[in-house]
Amino acid sequence: MRRTVWVFLLLAAFGRPAAAEADDGACLAAPDYACLVAGALAAAESEPDRGEQAAWFAFLAAAQAHVGRDEDAAETLDRAFACAPSIDGDWRREYFATLVVWAKAGMGRFAEASELAAHVETPYHSAVAWSALAKGQALNGDFGGAARSLRMAEIAADLYKGRNDSYIKALLAVAFAYSGQPDRAHEFAQRIHDMDEEKSRLSWTLYARGAAAVAEAIAGHDEDSATLIAEARARESEIEENGERAIFLGYVSWAHAERGDREAMLAAIGDMAALGLDGASSREKAIALAFAAMAMGRVEM
Repeated sequence: MRRTVWVFLLLAAFGRPAAAEADDGACLAAPDYACLVAGALAAAESEPDRGEQAAWFAFLAAAQAHVGRDEDAAETLDRAFACAPSIDGDWRREYFATLVVWAKAGMGRFAEASELAAHVETPYHSAVAWSALAKGQALNGDFGGAARSLRMAEIAADLYKGRNDSYIKALLAVAFAYSGQPDRAHEFAQRIHDMDEEKSRLSWTLYARGAAAVAEAIAGHDEDSATLIAEARARESEIEENGERAIFLGYVSWAHAERGDREAMLAAIGDMAALGLDGASSREKAIALAFAAMAMGRVEM
């Protein structure tokens, strides 16, 4: 990643110390938005690697911005920037940058998000960043900007031929759905069926199907969304790590939320509780709980 991007990120770096406490089991058994956010914060805080902390704070900030909690998102993003100088390695820096793009775009800070997305160099992360920008633009009513960002995301996605490419296609489907292009969302959501699963870990294959189900739900294709969820859940038990299963269930809860099915969303979060997160990594806890919070926030909007 170009040095200018890293300088750009660090210019915004300052933190607001805060403490978060949450009982994951109790919160997931009777969830509400506030306790899920507190759980995600606590998971991020428990990570001893401050570079990793930066990513999980940024992920939560993006989830908060996605549901219109801009002030909270800004505070969480401040905490991410405070940890950002500890991030090492280009891959981790670019991943962090994609999360910052998602958060800033969700808050309507398009110029900052676009500048950062333009400097993300690897095709994989570039596709993720432009898709994230398109989502935020569409959610804030800038459909012209979203269309331009989606063109950039497609260019990057076409250049990427590595692992987890089905996940990239699913993220594009989500962005197309939010951007008011249901046919293109359906095209990309269905395309993942024809992709080589051996390029991805099973967990990532199912994350892709979960994201595709989100896209179909946003696009109003409830039957297609339900089919994708059912197909993925039929293989869910094959994921060996409970933390990875919890992240998958986060996608499921999000898909149900986009369909407006609060009962099914709560059932998915309940299944997450039944797994137990005691053995999950801080990363897995933070992401799963952030997804659950985002799903809860979507049904409350």
